Amino acid sequence: MKAKCIFLILCFFTMFASAQDPSQGRIYDEIRNGIIKRMNKWIKKSEFETDIAYQDRIKTKSNEMLTNIKDSVVLSIRKKYLSNIRADLGAYNATTGKFLILTKPGFDIDSLYIKVSSKIAPRLSEFINRNVQEFNRQSITIIPKDIGIINKKLKLKEALIIINCDGKDANCVYSMSSYKLIITEIKNIMYGKCDADGWEAFKIEDLKKYEVNEILPKGVYYYKWNISEQPNFNPSDIKPISFDLRDMDISIPTIK
Repeated sequence: MKAKCIFLILCFFTMFASAQDPSQGRIYDEIRNGIIKRMNKWIKKSEFETDIAYQDRIKTKSNEMLTNIKDSVVLSIRKKYLSNIRADLGAYNATTGKFLILTKPGFDIDSLYIKVSSKIAPRLSEFINRNVQEFNRQSITIIPKDIGIINKKLKLKEALIIINCDGKDANCVYSMSSYKLIITEIKNIMYGKCDADGWEAFKIEDLKKYEVNEILPKGVYYYKWNISEQPNFNPSDIKPISFDLRDMDISIPTIK
């Protein structure tokens, strides 16, 4: 049986230029190793498989299986890292009209910037800083919606940022809470609920609606963030990331 490599380009995340970092390869290697492990297991001939059945499987199922394994590994990684992230409120830049949102140590996610009107920025800062000073708790939760691998480092592409400004029944947004925040959307209105008995659902308002208001009421707010809001973002930097199976030492026999 003659064997030669069939190469499949596996495109499943987007990437763009960023500085190199010693920890950047962790997620990348996890994806690559997951594909290698599962592909090599599938390629092996079973003791219960005849030569004809094995040849037929390799000839007719290889590309389909490679794609399925790639999709499965990617989905697993996405589920693993698309969990809620606690965050701090950073400094406000009056020139750009943006707050810096700082993610907690231990995440590969970089800090984010959100645009907030200078009319409501002091009030927002007051709510959040008071919780830090009085209760030592942060009021911001980042819910990732889409991620990518950027130079072998996990990056956010889209996220829903939840900010608790003394909202009723919204304790699960705070950093010290052990409760999970559940988000639902009904008729274009967003609601949140803590997954514990006795807590009521609360409405979550769009923070961008208050850009022209000088008074920010107590409540819970959301901000739909996109990577295009980051400083110096250049869409032309986005490129597909691909794996060549030859580089992963995976050889699939082709049966003639």
